[in-house]
Amino acid sequence: MRISRFFIFLSIVVVCIIFLGFRSPNYFAANPKQKNVVVVFTILEDFAKQLLQGVPEVKIHTLIDCNQDPHSFHPHPKIFVLFKNADVTVINGLDFEHWFKACKEHVKGELVVASKGVIPLRRVNNPDLFDPHAWHDVKNAMVYVTNMRIGFKKVYSQFAEIIEKNYQSLIKELMILNQWVLDQFKDLKNRTAITTHDAFWYYGKTYGIQFVSPQGISTEEEISAVRMANLVRVIKERGVRALFLENLSNSAAVKQLAQETNTRIGGVLYADSLSEPDGPCPTYIDMIHHNTDVIKKALSD
Repeated sequence: MRISRFFIFLSIVVVCIIFLGFRSPNYFAANPKQKNVVVVFTILEDFAKQLLQGVPEVKIHTLIDCNQDPHSFHPHPKIFVLFKNADVTVINGLDFEHWFKACKEHVKGELVVASKGVIPLRRVNNPDLFDPHAWHDVKNAMVYVTNMRIGFKKVYSQFAEIIEKNYQSLIKELMILNQWVLDQFKDLKNRTAITTHDAFWYYGKTYGIQFVSPQGISTEEEISAVRMANLVRVIKERGVRALFLENLSNSAAVKQLAQETNTRIGGVLYADSLSEPDGPCPTYIDMIHHNTDVIKKALSD
């Protein structure tokens, strides 16, 4: 009886192993018509969804969701399978994905660097250090969707007409958005804002807002006492009216600055990701609207 039970158990184990063996390496093969697109984070996901709207059987795989900080992301083995099976892989570039060099060899399909052609903003005292958050300038977002449109039309040429139509519609919306942001700050006098980390250089340069942060370009950088002291001085000298938190970053330093300088928190900005679908920033255009409204209101009051 014991032997029979043992063989029954062993048979079940073998069947499970065989079943999983057929399923796990090729989970893309369940639908041979499925078109697989891999994007790094949610802003690229939104652009991909809009450009590929109406193209059948598209599955967009987003590596870093809206609740994850891209700066602290580390790849795992499953990502190699995603890269291998993707028709198109879209990354930000500008060294935003510092981990991608170790993964690039696994990319078998078309690789799109969304920021290709963007002129990076560099730190004056350290030209080797540049800001990868180029999407906060809406004109750069137009570069992103143009690069993605080229890659999608190349791979999915049979749907080129649909992709082009979506692209033209999206570009018009982005042009209107860019002008709208410019109009919001025409009469603004106080133009200094404190944010959690250096993510808004492009927004600041294009729309005339100076952003200063206790933390550097990456949320993993340490915050120095010297930098905090300098920020206290800047807040007092310039009469900064509001400090801003970010949806993913540690807010402790900004809250400390607010307490030390008796400056209020003006709201939460979205820097490195969109929100959940039911949040304030489910799309890129929503994000720019939200951030602009929050900044304008806080600096105008």
